[in-house]
Formats: sequence, C-alpha cells, structure tokens
Amino acid sequence: MKTSIKAAAIALALSFPALMLHGEQKDDSTLLLSGFEEPIAGQWRSNHETIPAFTAESDPERVKEGTTSGRWDATARSNPWLFLKETPRDWSGYDGLSFWLYAENANHQLINLNVTSGEGYYLHQIRVDWTGWKQIIVALGEFKEPRKTNGWSEVSAFMIALKGWGQEEPSEDTILFFDDLRLIKL
Repeated sequence: MKTSIKAAAIALALSFPALMLHGEQKDDSTLLLSGFEEPIAGQWRSNHETIPAFTAESDPERVKEGTTSGRWDATARSNPWLFLKETPRDWSGYDGLSFWLYAENANHQLINLNVTSGEGYYLHQIRVDWTGWKQIIVALGEFKEPRKTNGWSEVSAFMIALKGWGQEEPSEDTILFFDDLRLIKL
C-alpha cells in the first residue's frame, strides 16, 4: 500500500514541473533559484519594506514557465534593488546563470546581476536592446570581480539591480518580466 501511494505521489509531482518550489532541481544540471511563482514576496525582497520587489504577472504572453512571472515596472515606482531571499551558498558545481526576460521596450535599460561572496562581489551587466522574450545565459566566468570575493563556493547573496553601476535611475518606460531563474551546467 505504501509503495503505491509513494509511486502515485511521485507520478503526480513529475506531471506538474511548473509547481517546483524555490531551490528544487529538475535534474543534476540545473538548480532553480526562482520560478517567480506566487507568492513572489516569499522569494524576493526589495531594500524598502513597503515596496515589493516584483508583482506577479499571469498574462500568458508575459509568462515563460509556470503560471506567473515577476513584473518590474518603473512607472509603478518599483524598487530598483531586488534581493533573492534564499540564495544557495555553493554555486561552484554550476557553470552559468539562466533566466528568461521579457522587455516591453528596447530602451537600453541596464540590468546588473550582483553575486556577493565574502566582502566582495561578482557583477554582470545586461543592456536591454530588444522587445519580447529573450533567454539570458551568463557563464559564471563572464562575471567581473570588482571587489575580491571568496569564490563561487561562498555565495551569500544575489541581487538584480536596475540602478547603480552606470545607471543613475531606471528608465521611466522600463517594464520587465523575469521568469525561470536557475543555475545551470553548460
């Protein structure tokens, strides 16, 4: 009896991959950091208590994986510093970072991907020069190291910043949708 219940539970879980929770793996080659599924507030925070990091978007054209994506909107005065609440410590078993990004406008908005390790950090910048969906894949070796880090095995935080490092303020017409953020093996 226990075996059939366990088998049924496994079959049910495998039939709904979009329901994977933060930090779960599809296989050994990827680690989901955020699926941007509800509740997004459980996965992300901003540096201001009253302003959410992302809002959930369920429009099928603005969702790449699962049932929602994370909407960031400059016109709604969204916070430009977005922190993943539960960042895995050891990234050394992976080669890259992958996520889907939908841009409403090709306005050259600068997106900073910041990975803190020790007293230093890694930084990679993306300039939004497209509209619609684009899969972003960044090899960990492509990140710059502006301040000396403790390495990829001692990560303490992950931040998406739409301000700083050459971008004074987010462009007023910036509306972005993030989805399926994961560590990958290339």
